[in-house]
Amino acid sequence: MSDLLVDIKPSAQEYLRGLLAKQESPGIAVRIFVERPGTPHAECCMAYCLPGEETEGDVRYAYDGFDALIEGKSVPYLIDAVIDYKKDAWAASSLSAPRVPKCRISARTPRWKRRSTITSTRKSTRAFPRTAAMSR
Repeated sequence: MSDLLVDIKPSAQEYLRGLLAKQESPGIAVRIFVERPGTPHAECCMAYCLPGEETEGDVRYAYDGFDALIEGKSVPYLIDAVIDYKKDAWAASSLSAPRVPKCRISARTPRWKRRSTITSTRKSTRAFPRTAAMSR
């Protein structure tokens, strides 16, 4: 993966270049971050980042034809993360980050907590969280 924090596979880079080109905004980048890091409800996210929307602590990486900004506080969670895109009938994209905590449920976990955790996990599990902007 060289010196890049997030391994964006070539198919995903092509897909992202296409999405960014449709925005017709010079200098637009993608922002990659973890929402609710350090909790069982942590979620990997990606959004557009217009010039001037960068925040202090962001880490910028140059990919082929676009830049990706990694939110500073998300960096420890995104080490070894991989973004992939498979063009098939479902056109599925995925962002996997092995350092983002997964829900830990064991036989000793109280029943009420198991139900609560499973319900919240199902609500928050998505491949690429889609925003109105990302689907254009």
